[in-house]
Amino acid sequence: MSWILGLVEAVVWLGLGLFALIVLVLCWAYLVLTYFRHYGVYRCRPGAVAAYTRARSFVADAPIPLHVHTDADAELRVYRLGTMREDTGYRRPVTRAAQSARYHVVEGLDWPANVEIPAGTLQPGFHAAEIVQTADPAKSFRVPLIVRPPAPPDIAVILPTNTWEAYNEFGGVSAYVNRRYGRLTRKILWEIENIGYVMPQRSLPWARPNTIVSDDLAGVEDPFSPYATYLPRNDWAMLAFLERAGYEYGVYCDHDLAFLPDPRRAKLMVFAGHSEYWPQEMFGAFESYVRAGGHVLISASCMMVGRAAFADTGLTDLAHDRGAPSDYIYSHIGTRVTEYGEHRGAAPMRVERADHWIFDGTGLADGDLFGGDGAALGNPDGADSGGASGRYQSKIGRGSGGFDVLATGTNEHGPAQMAFRETDAGGWVFNTSSATFAGILDRDESGARIIRNLVDNALGRR
Repeated sequence: MSWILGLVEAVVWLGLGLFALIVLVLCWAYLVLTYFRHYGVYRCRPGAVAAYTRARSFVADAPIPLHVHTDADAELRVYRLGTMREDTGYRRPVTRAAQSARYHVVEGLDWPANVEIPAGTLQPGFHAAEIVQTADPAKSFRVPLIVRPPAPPDIAVILPTNTWEAYNEFGGVSAYVNRRYGRLTRKILWEIENIGYVMPQRSLPWARPNTIVSDDLAGVEDPFSPYATYLPRNDWAMLAFLERAGYEYGVYCDHDLAFLPDPRRAKLMVFAGHSEYWPQEMFGAFESYVRAGGHVLISASCMMVGRAAFADTGLTDLAHDRGAPSDYIYSHIGTRVTEYGEHRGAAPMRVERADHWIFDGTGLADGDLFGGDGAALGNPDGADSGGASGRYQSKIGRGSGGFDVLATGTNEHGPAQMAFRETDAGGWVFNTSSATFAGILDRDESGARIIRNLVDNALGRR
């Protein structure tokens, strides 16, 4: 019997030893991964051409510094993104500048600012700085430039720069992927992050080129040419519509909404893009604007659901904070995105409240359809035609009681519900609940008239 007890004792001690070893390995792995996640430095691949700006927006009377990498001589060209892609005529040579591949997880890149656009060169608005290699024009890169107006405008368009950064995969990291690890490791980390406690944060530094925005703007002359993305193209389509209709506007970034008073002094605030990632400061600015009687026009979807926080070096994605609570979103903007109907094409909308003033002059009656054609495609692969109700369609839910549903998409799966409510302070909040709505404004007169009615009302013209 003694030998059996000895064997059992040995097995127990072996088991305890293995358990202790596993715990030590896991602790070591956790510390290593946490270090490289939050403080690590590694090498990235900037490609042939890449560039970035540290600031999200600028003023016209100050120079705009660019941090440019190019492995061959190039030329800087600046375009204004208005009714079309308009050449500003600004040109300057960019000599070969092979920047460092050193990438810090939190701080991003440390490239020197080697190109500067002089103060006063650009008028307020949305621009793109394009760096094109002289010997091979196919090697190029585009940097979005937001130039704020000098005084509060009647119409403030908020460009969703936080969401642009969340989808940016430069350096192998976005809010959705971490390509610095192998596929199996990424899968394990993703599952751990979904628990929300072990490694809750992911840094998204400002100091890095935004490849997805650059690609979205590549070779596009007309903002209403077909597009399958939902980043700057939605915003540009709305800006082009406002400009063609004769409205003056100012553009701001998410950070401006959070920390500058000027956007909240506008008569109308417009969100036209994929405005998903909202730090707490943006919620506060939005609430104060609506509470003061402001007018809000939302021509987008998937709004307010992303988790984020502003940091000194950029944006921090918070995996343990799944954005604003559903009740909050429903009560503030009327609808919220759901998985039902997501990425399943686009379709026209059917009128439900033709007696509402937003339909004045459209000739539409209850049951009529509008918005059957649009530039924004309902599916990422572009397989479906455009329409007013598509791509991240949002619906009413618990807390939407203050909103009226004015029209509903005819999508077979999960249509968008156009929502509207008047506020006690004399303003209103309007939401198309669709990421493809902006794409119909150059093709559908009824949809265009709805937006013109809203803008004119906010500006006191009707």
